Amino acid sequence: MCFKSIDTLGVNFSIYQVESGYIIYGEIEIIMLDFDFKVKWKFSARDIFVTLDNTKAFELCNDRIKLFDFEKNYYEIDFNGKLICEKTAR
Repeated sequence: MCFKSIDTLGVNFSIYQVESGYIIYGEIEIIMLDFDFKVKWKFSARDIFVTLDNTKAFELCNDRIKLFDFEKNYYEIDFNGKLICEKTAR
């Protein structure tokens, strides 16, 4: 069995296999790994990626990742870690 240690912040909730590697959905950051488990990019926001209502804090779509943070700010990033859209709650 092989193990790989990855430096991350906070709690990691889940990992998803996508076309070009793996996406890790974490409390503080979203991380993209290639198939060799090397970090390609990381994305973090103003606050943690959790919500207290029924809003999905993380949604993996065909061409983007949709995120809400604790302050209800909204983000969309592409699979290269680039910010596509940002809407602040205030």
